[in-house]
Amino acid sequence: MSEPLVVHVDTAKVADWRASERRGMLASAIVSLIIGVPLVGTAVAFAIGFSQGAPDGLQWAWAIVAAEFIAGLYQFWVARRKFREVAARAAYWESADLPDVAFRLDTAGIELRDPADDQPIRVPWAAVRSIGSSALMVTFRVERGVLPARYRNRIQFGLPVIDTPIDTIRTAAREFSGGTVG
Repeated sequence: MSEPLVVHVDTAKVADWRASERRGMLASAIVSLIIGVPLVGTAVAFAIGFSQGAPDGLQWAWAIVAAEFIAGLYQFWVARRKFREVAARAAYWESADLPDVAFRLDTAGIELRDPADDQPIRVPWAAVRSIGSSALMVTFRVERGVLPARYRNRIQFGLPVIDTPIDTIRTAAREFSGGTVG
C-alpha cells in the first residue's frame, strides 16, 4: 500500500448526530422544568397552609416542605444549565466547520485535520503507541507531548461518522508503520 489512506468525515451523519444530541438535551432540560414546577408549587402551597395554623404535632413537616422546595429549585438550576449548554454547543457547531478529511495515514505517520488548528497536526509513527477500537470509536494512543494538551495523548474518531472501516485503518496503520502499530 503505497497510496496514503485518506479517511473522510461523513458530514451528513455528523449533522444528524448533532440534531439528535440537541433534541435529547432539550428534552432533558424540559423534563427538569416539568419536575421542578410541581415541587416548588406544592412546597409553596404547603408552606402557606402550614403558616395558617398547623397543629403542634406537624411542625416537623416544615423540614419536608423545605427539602421539597430546595429539590424544585435544584431542578430549575439543572434546566437552566442544560439550556445554556444547548446554546453553547449550537454556537460552537455553527462556528466550527467540519473538515472533509478526518485524518490521513502514510509512511510519515498520521496527519490529523482539526477545525481548531490552521495547520494539520502531524504525528510520526515512532510516537504512536497503539491503535484501539470499540464499537463506536477508533483510538490512536500517542506518546506524551506530541499532541496539543486538549487531545490527552490520544486521537479519537467516532466510527459511525468516518467512511473507512476499522479493519482497513488497522491494515494501513500496520503497513505504513512497518508493523509497529496496528
